[in-house]
Amino acid sequence: MDAGWALAESRETLATALAALGAGLPDVRRFLVTHIHRDHYTQAVVLRREFGMRVALGRGERPGLDVLSRTRPGRRHHREQLLRLGAREIVRELDRRPTPSDDPSEYEYPDDWVDDGAQIVVGEGSPDRRVLEAVATPGHTRGHVVYADPAGELLFAGDHVLPRITPSLGLEPAPGASRSRTSSPRSSSCAPARTRCCWARTGRRVCGCTSGSTS
Repeated sequence: MDAGWALAESRETLATALAALGAGLPDVRRFLVTHIHRDHYTQAVVLRREFGMRVALGRGERPGLDVLSRTRPGRRHHREQLLRLGAREIVRELDRRPTPSDDPSEYEYPDDWVDDGAQIVVGEGSPDRRVLEAVATPGHTRGHVVYADPAGELLFAGDHVLPRITPSLGLEPAPGASRSRTSSPRSSSCAPARTRCCWARTGRRVCGCTSGSTS
């Protein structure tokens, strides 16, 4: 789930986590990715070249990949967008920070496009077999999806839900109509990308979070 950024540190972190489970990078058969931001998607592409696992991504991200796989919009492009929208303070902050460059080759297309409502079987043939439901949640990116595990009452939320900042801010490589969505199959726990977090849910809406919880 969300392979991470194509950096040596990120690869080492993933390998260490897998080792704790008695596995290694060659044992990964598939990455289910929530969205195309480089800290979630690019390592999946790089590791696929080496180990051959499959990569799955929401179909709504295709317009963005069409752009990113050819060329990455530079800081000047983003700067113009932000200034046009009145975000001068953000521009000043970005100007003070170095920006690592992107490699368009790290934005290759996935093996599988995931549609809203798709049923994804994981652990086929094992006692741990589960069926995940893909839920389209445009907002953080145009084609963001989350993966719900009804049997485990768990939601893999990517960056759709964030504990300290709004997930709705971003610079879309291929802007289009996007509507944020907070509903998804009933879950008692949520696994967002940037913290350990336990989410209480009432009906089909997120209603609370305890940042740092290990529950």
